Amino acid sequence: MTDLTAAAEAILAEIETTSQWEQELLTDLERTRLKQQDLRRALTSVLQTLPAAARNALRDRVSQSASPSIAAHRPSANATDKVEALHAYLRTAEPIVSVKAVQHHLKSLALASYPDAAAILLARKAKQGVVERVARGRYRVNFGHPMLAG
Repeated sequence: MTDLTAAAEAILAEIETTSQWEQELLTDLERTRLKQQDLRRALTSVLQTLPAAARNALRDRVSQSASPSIAAHRPSANATDKVEALHAYLRTAEPIVSVKAVQHHLKSLALASYPDAAAILLARKAKQGVVERVARGRYRVNFGHPMLAG
C-alpha cells in the first residue's frame, strides 16, 4: 500500500508542477499579447503621419504579420475567450466573487472590451446555474457545475 501511496504522491507532484508551468506559460502568453496590442496601437498612430505610399506599404506588412491568434479575435472569438477566461477564473476563485474582481481579471487579459462585460457574463452564468447571485455585485460559485469541471 505504501508503494501505491508513494506513486500517487509522485503523480500528484508532477501534476502540480505541470499545472504551475502551464499557468506561467499562459501568463507569459497574455503579456505577449498585451505587448503586441500596445505595439500595434503605437504603429497605427505612427502610420497616420506617414505619406500615403509608405503608409499603405506598411499597412500591408502589418496585416500580413498578424499572428493567427490576433487575426482570430473577431467578436465571436473574443466572446469565447471571455467565457473561457471566466470559467478558468471561477475554478480557482473564492466561493463568493465580485463583479469588480471578475472585471479586473478580464481587463488584465485584455478581454474586457466594455465596462459591464463581467456583470453581463456573470448574469448569464447565473441563469445557467454556474453561479448564484447572493447580493448586488456578488455571486456564489457553483464549483460542482459541469461547465467548471474542466
